[in-house]
Amino acid sequence: MGVQPPSTSKAAPETVELVELILKSSLESLSELSSEKIEEFLAVDAESLPKKLRQRFKAKSLELRNWMQMRKGKEKGIIRMPEKNCSPVSGSKGDEVQVLIMAGFTEITKQEKEYLERKTKCTEEDMMCEFTLQIVVEKKTKGFKQRRFFLHPRDPLMAFVGEFRAGAKGGNTNFFGIGGPSCSH
Repeated sequence: MGVQPPSTSKAAPETVELVELILKSSLESLSELSSEKIEEFLAVDAESLPKKLRQRFKAKSLELRNWMQMRKGKEKGIIRMPEKNCSPVSGSKGDEVQVLIMAGFTEITKQEKEYLERKTKCTEEDMMCEFTLQIVVEKKTKGFKQRRFFLHPRDPLMAFVGEFRAGAKGGNTNFFGIGGPSCSH
């Protein structure tokens, strides 16, 4: 999602056709598509596509990568053991808020993100690798940078965000409160 150099080649007509097909499909219907076609879609250079498809492609690509990540996470269970030097999902640090919104992400506050860190014992990087945390750094006036945080609504961490928003500031143990995912280092 960062700035990419302009592409000198156009996508082949069959590539554009594949992109258009996947853009029209729901995530659930994509599970019927072969993994090779999904990988082919994810490998497309957005800049090679017609301009009218680029932003929608970036959003769908991000949504699809995070959907696949969440499916893998269900297999891992509730306690995650993030690898050292893990690689966040492509697009986890970006500059396009509109793409995140198109992909269905919800903005969370810095306080909510900090609450997630306390509740799960996961670092920002862990949440970007194991869950769907997305961070956008926006440049403001006088060189000041603002960090914005986003999660996908289907992410299991959203239960903790809901808990925070409801006012449960961590006074309960998991026995009485919400049990949920955590990181083990």
